Amino acid sequence: MPLDEGVKCLADVLEVVDQAYPEIHVQYALIALNGKMAPLDTPVRDGDRVMILPNVVGGV
Repeated sequence: MPLDEGVKCLADVLEVVDQAYPEIHVQYALIALNGKMAPLDTPVRDGDRVMILPNVVGGV
């Protein structure tokens, strides 16, 4: 997903995703940057891969 110039960190990415896909509930998700868990203040650069891992609950 291409991002605007104003996106500087993972928190900004989550804001964009939350606006586009509110059903994901990103406030409960885990975030990885380039395959490693990262805090929301981590800067993002062109070409980075952001993974949003939604909270999964359930079991038997």
